Amino acid sequence: MATLWRFASTCDTVTPSWSLMGLRKKSPVHLSSVWLVSDARVLASAKLASSRTARRRGLIGVCNIDEALVLQPCRWIHTFGVLHTLDVAYLDKQGVVLRIEHISPKRVGAPVWSAVTVIEAASGSMERWSLKIGDLVEVRHVQ
Repeated sequence: MATLWRFASTCDTVTPSWSLMGLRKKSPVHLSSVWLVSDARVLASAKLASSRTARRRGLIGVCNIDEALVLQPCRWIHTFGVLHTLDVAYLDKQGVVLRIEHISPKRVGAPVWSAVTVIEAASGSMERWSLKIGDLVEVRHVQ
């Protein structure tokens, strides 16, 4: 019997090899581009997953995490099907960082009930951005 969570060695940067998982291929999800800004400096470019389908899919099966992913609205995440360790920041309604976690694959993060937005990024990103609990992060839409 085939393993459910096995991916092809040459997986796509957007979609996993769904046929190896025994699932039908999912249609592409539209993600809008945004900037993550803190204290008048741009932290990174990111993709905004605001639809239910986009949030549900998240970074599952993505081989190379080139940009951060902003999940809005969101209070907690899991990393089942995610191939890499993630840095995760939980933001409240005003954009204040409530919690920062380093989550390995196949884990479930604890819910942060006062969070409204979650930022997922490649491991080491939060340290590289010098992001700390209490910092204000603004999600600016690209025009």
